[in-house]
Amino acid sequence: MTVLVTGATGRLGRAVVAGFTDRGHVVALDRAALDVADRHAVHEVVRAHRPEVVVNCSAWTDVDGCEGDPDRARRTNAEAVGHLREVVDRVGAHLVHVSTDFVFDGRADTHIPRTTRPVHSAPTGPPNWPERKRPGRRPP
Repeated sequence: MTVLVTGATGRLGRAVVAGFTDRGHVVALDRAALDVADRHAVHEVVRAHRPEVVVNCSAWTDVDGCEGDPDRARRTNAEAVGHLREVVDRVGAHLVHVSTDFVFDGRADTHIPRTTRPVHSAPTGPPNWPERKRPGRRPP
């Protein structure tokens, strides 16, 4: 099995890469290797590797930075997920995307469908953060 991991040098990405290393071929990509906000690059890289699974661990996690640059936040944390979804559908792969407590309240104990409306739960976070990430969750 080939697993492509975006954001592979972040805390979550490193753990995901380690978890898959003995289960098949892992393509570990950091931001320098793949800018997930670049739709063309995302499509090119995924088509080149043809993974069975793509695990998206990439995100711009600086909440204050995201508030200060909402366009970059939208490109990186919302549109990028859409780019990945488009290409995994085309190559027949599965997409695993990890969200944050700024989008869902953490009460679900099962899979959360793409159509689920985000719920803001973090008391100190930006109130419109869930809606900024919603474009990446649009059903195909």
